[in-house]
Amino acid sequence: MDFFAASAILVIYYIRPQDWVPGLAGANLIQPVAMMAIIAVILRRRSRSGVLSRRVPHDWLILCYGCYIVFTAPDFSDALLGFLPLAVFYWVTIETLENQRRIGIYLRLWLGMLLCVAGLGVMSLFGFDLTGAAEMTERFKGRLAIGTWIHGNPNSLAHTVIVAIPTCYFLMVWRQGLVKRLQALPLLLMASYCVYCAQSRGAFVAGIILVGFSLLIGRSMFLRGFVIVLLVTGATAILSTLPRMNEDLRSDEGVQGRVMAWEIARTASRRETTGEGWKEFQAYISYEGEAVRKATHSCYVRVAADLGYPGLFLYLSLLWFCFRSMAFLAVKDHEAERIRRTIMVLTVGYIISGWMIDRAYYVEYFLIAAVSGAMHRLRQNGNVKANLETGYTAGLDDLGGRGSFGDRLFRRSFGLADGVVSLALTYATLLLWDYILLTL
Repeated sequence: MDFFAASAILVIYYIRPQDWVPGLAGANLIQPVAMMAIIAVILRRRSRSGVLSRRVPHDWLILCYGCYIVFTAPDFSDALLGFLPLAVFYWVTIETLENQRRIGIYLRLWLGMLLCVAGLGVMSLFGFDLTGAAEMTERFKGRLAIGTWIHGNPNSLAHTVIVAIPTCYFLMVWRQGLVKRLQALPLLLMASYCVYCAQSRGAFVAGIILVGFSLLIGRSMFLRGFVIVLLVTGATAILSTLPRMNEDLRSDEGVQGRVMAWEIARTASRRETTGEGWKEFQAYISYEGEAVRKATHSCYVRVAADLGYPGLFLYLSLLWFCFRSMAFLAVKDHEAERIRRTIMVLTVGYIISGWMIDRAYYVEYFLIAAVSGAMHRLRQNGNVKANLETGYTAGLDDLGGRGSFGDRLFRRSFGLADGVVSLALTYATLLLWDYILLTL
């Protein structure tokens, strides 16, 4: 029951049936599901006597991030009520994913949701419009969007679906048989076509980087160098053939409006050390004599304006630890390696898209942390009580490392080296932000 409830949270987040299914309009589906998940997790933990409930660094980082948000917010209660559901989704998910088999099923469900989103978009182009996508697509001058709250924008739709391509590759193509590879082909084509029709320049760039990153994982240094050279030389040529990629960004009203919002946010981040507060920042620009509210379209810009530099540091710390805990995870079989690589591309995809869409306070951030934390917890536990259920930790190296310099430097907990890297990432983010403002 606990796994079913945690899976339902993932399904509702991506598909949002209350936005387009008749009779469900305005229904709060997530609240009863979350309550059912909490009860199921508590009952299961009691019956299992706390097995595999050891705390991991992800838990402490979420706690620090939440406490910072609540105690720096202008309205303590509003911030607490806003963050608490996200923390619950994280807790329910990480407690539910107690073994490798469950993590694998959950990631395949995640892929299924990404492909469902792509399918809803592509079907609307051929007359099977379930979500009112045709109206949304017409509003955006032919750029594909679907009629849900999250994906009612071409950029948002494309950035969601682009992650499905490397995810599908690792779960259905890498080290798989011929049948699964043939099954993956039409799914990859559907996801690619959905992104193409959304015509999102940011998603095209993210896709190139994600494909390149996927090809680099597990390769020798020579092959990595070859792939990097190939991507650097071929990426420009590939991108130039895609829709809207040859347009001048300086003459694009949408881009320039976003730049103005970024400038306002940068001023706010410098003015207040702890930012303006949880979800408090708003950017208004002058358009045709009127003050128009403009979204930041960036996770990092939004977090820095809302929560200041310390908040941005905590936000990036969790993303870094999600990535590095998987990057240095030692595994023993193909399924565990498949899971490790999938979590890495989900994390990297979120990091890249964070520059072009604002999902800083969406469930996705917390679900990525939860699935990464669940896999990290299996590594911490090693083969302890592995006999309780086949596949608990069978694919993980109970010695806990690859023996590399990186694994010796970055231990299982969040240490000094992680803090230094997170601080460097915060500084690099601010530098890149300033560079973009200066360039555009």
